Amino acid sequence: MKAAIIRNTVILTLTLLIVYIFIRQTSKVYVLSEENSRIGRKVENLEKVNENLNIHLKLLKEDESYIEKVAREELGMIKHNEKIYRFDQ
Repeated sequence: MKAAIIRNTVILTLTLLIVYIFIRQTSKVYVLSEENSRIGRKVENLEKVNENLNIHLKLLKEDESYIEKVAREELGMIKHNEKIYRFDQ
């Protein structure tokens, strides 16, 4: 009789331990899965940014009108003997 109680107690303890470990591991897997998804979205965004930068770089290397546009808009450059008129709004 006493052996049966000890056996049942050991089985119950082991079962509870296994359930506890399973729940903890499931929780960790969920957290890692969410982090993996977040990193995957970040990679996709960075790939798009990289693609846009490669297009910008290619245009800067090959297209003179694009170079002029960038020089005017981003760097504020003007052609020789060109005048800029600014009007207050």
